[in-house]
Amino acid sequence: MKETVYFAFGNPIVKFMVATVYQHIVEEALGAIGDAEITDCAIGEKTVAVESSLGTGIAMRYADRCESRSHLAGIERSVCKMHLHELVSAYLETDKLYQAISLAAINSILNVNGTVPAPDYQDFVADMPKGACLGLVGYFAPVVRMARLCGVSLRIFELKGIPQTLRPAAAAEQMPLCDGVILTGSAFSNKSIHHYLPHIPKHVPACILGPSTPLAGTLGRFSLGSSRVCHKACVFDAVRRHASCGHLRRWLEKIGRPPVTDGDA
Repeated sequence: MKETVYFAFGNPIVKFMVATVYQHIVEEALGAIGDAEITDCAIGEKTVAVESSLGTGIAMRYADRCESRSHLAGIERSVCKMHLHELVSAYLETDKLYQAISLAAINSILNVNGTVPAPDYQDFVADMPKGACLGLVGYFAPVVRMARLCGVSLRIFELKGIPQTLRPAAAAEQMPLCDGVILTGSAFSNKSIHHYLPHIPKHVPACILGPSTPLAGTLGRFSLGSSRVCHKACVFDAVRRHASCGHLRRWLEKIGRPPVTDGDA
């Protein structure tokens, strides 16, 4: 049973069902599959990639142990035998590896929504007034450096115990105090993003960036930035060699989905 959480920023009180965001993303991807199938899969210790009939998607992975290439190759073969509907639905399960693989499959489906260039974090930070506060979900060093260069203060939210960062439990109190918010797509890989989204006031500009980000309509309030795979063979080889998302960038195209305004709804 999903847990119901109540929170407020101003008036009225808003009701939010934990994990609803994940359910909506899965439902959107399932609705777009049609007769598409899984055609290939690559698994590494840091990233995963899935090719479907609709495209290719990638996602970060948090491996808790070292695995042999033969073991991972066996999982790849098993994934390729799955129905795409089954793999997408696995995002709602508890197996962390299959959550990551499922997210990559979801991205292979929803990347078609990437109709504009991805938002640029440098422009986002540079447009903030000096002395403003940026909420950053996920310690992304380039954003931290840019904020400090522009005289923008930071509230950084992290799962890891990095000094001078906040845990997800602080989001309810601290996120509404931010003048702008950048979330890294890795929050979809570790399924922590539901801790933050309810606490971002509607008037605050916010974007979600990174190759793991699904370009889903349910996230329409946000500016979204993800990646399209341009050179599949290079990406799959690098993933299997345990490359990070950063190392894959040379073979990716940044794509985005603009936020949906009230007039668009």
